[in-house]
Amino acid sequence: KYPGYFKSVIFSSPMFSPRTGNIPKLVTYLLRAKIRLFGEEKKPFSGGKRFDGVMDFENSCTMSRARFKYLFDQRIEDEHYHTSMSTYGWAASSLRAVSQLMKNAYKIKLPSLLFIAGNDTLVDPKGQLLFAKKTGNTEVVRFENAKHELFNATKEIQEKYYLKIFEFLDKQNAASEEQQARAGIMSL
Repeated sequence: KYPGYFKSVIFSSPMFSPRTGNIPKLVTYLLRAKIRLFGEEKKPFSGGKRFDGVMDFENSCTMSRARFKYLFDQRIEDEHYHTSMSTYGWAASSLRAVSQLMKNAYKIKLPSLLFIAGNDTLVDPKGQLLFAKKTGNTEVVRFENAKHELFNATKEIQEKYYLKIFEFLDKQNAASEEQQARAGIMSL
């Protein structure tokens, strides 16, 4: 929609194919229609639970207990962050956005880096791989044993994750400077 606005993009465990449990894809489309038809956008998504202030690291999407606790303590302190449950409206919007993304992925021409968490309970990697295939210019990096929040993974995973991000950005920066030099633009 905005060609030229960005020079490159980095996706970290993107929700290109949210796991929907045993609900078939066709049923998710019908649910989206029902949600809109009956105005259920603000209704809590089935199976979810409200923020209860109980720390549950084992069922979290992170691998670092220290980082999890730090962020959890921040959430306890500020009631604006007492979130943990999706609404039907969020789910419907998410599924609609993913549908649009996949339909238009071939239009994305900028260099892309996509990280996959191999032990992600929220996202099916098939959608991420399909996106990468449709763009044709997406480098995929998979952390086999990592959970959804790669930025809150173990120190070893985090180091590799951020190193890859900085390498990608340096490469994009060098390419941009080279283009500017060819065009006669000087950076100061």
